[in-house]
Amino acid sequence: MRLIYDDVGSFPIPQGVEGKRFERAFLNSEEWALRVFNESMSMKIDAGVQVPCYPQLRDMNDQFLEPLKDPEIVEEPYLIREEKAVIPEIVALENMNMNGRKIKMCITGPLELSIAEFGNEVYQDVMMNIARSLNRFIKNAESIRDLDIGVVSIDEPSLGTNPNISVDEEMLIKAWDIAGATEKDVQIHLHSPLPVENACRSESIDVIDIGTAATPENLEMIDPEMLESYGKRLRAGISRSDISSLAAEFNEDRKVNVWTDKDAWEEFLTWVEPPRKISERIGKAFDRFGDLLKYVGPDCGLKGARSRSLAHIILKNSSKGIDLFQKGN
Repeated sequence: MRLIYDDVGSFPIPQGVEGKRFERAFLNSEEWALRVFNESMSMKIDAGVQVPCYPQLRDMNDQFLEPLKDPEIVEEPYLIREEKAVIPEIVALENMNMNGRKIKMCITGPLELSIAEFGNEVYQDVMMNIARSLNRFIKNAESIRDLDIGVVSIDEPSLGTNPNISVDEEMLIKAWDIAGATEKDVQIHLHSPLPVENACRSESIDVIDIGTAATPENLEMIDPEMLESYGKRLRAGISRSDISSLAAEFNEDRKVNVWTDKDAWEEFLTWVEPPRKISERIGKAFDRFGDLLKYVGPDCGLKGARSRSLAHIILKNSSKGIDLFQKGN
């Protein structure tokens, strides 16, 4: 079998660069900010990511909410005009020339955006307009002749992890149906296995994406027969992205501080997420899910790595781990 290696999206900006400063410069197409963006994408490709997500270097909520709240470009509250549903990162990739490489497009989910805007209160009319807007972003990206959107990910990290969220299940499934209405593979990125069955009920969702590296018990909490009965596939996170926890484990074991000790940092880079361990995780996922396993990559985004070099190493080791597994199967 041939697995598809993709990543979740976020990536560190260079150390010493303030996030808001980068964001302003990127939105104003300043040369240095576009160079940072291009370098981030090139690092993903260099690390072996087959279907890299556009580098999410901005806040995943503000990235979508700010245009959806701009009275100059919406036709209804939170419903962006079709011609204005343009993601600057997608435009930057178009100008970068991806030479036919398939790209992953992450969109923050309609529920995640709703609760980011209104707290735990979910308003049906607003969430449906957000879902319609998200689909317009997808359609515009798909229409770009020189870009090949290979897969779309709807990111719903709070679902199943925030016990205070109260949302009607049918309303949420309808919102996913609207947002993900495309012929491309549509993943749903979850941080908990609890909402998996509802995600399976969405006609637009093709792939359930969940981390299994930091939380291997997630594998046992997803029923392969359920996925198969709904015609869904799995994306398994097979390398850890919880860098703070990894660093804490290393510090405790070595009695060092990787954040202040240069020698410890260099050792940490050689220790973190070895390819053999990643290959073993893939093997466990494959043993349980077989051909239902379609995509693999890091559990989540790598913004928390703080260092671009560390993020690159995790992506590179993931690629090596995938190769080890593929050669043995």
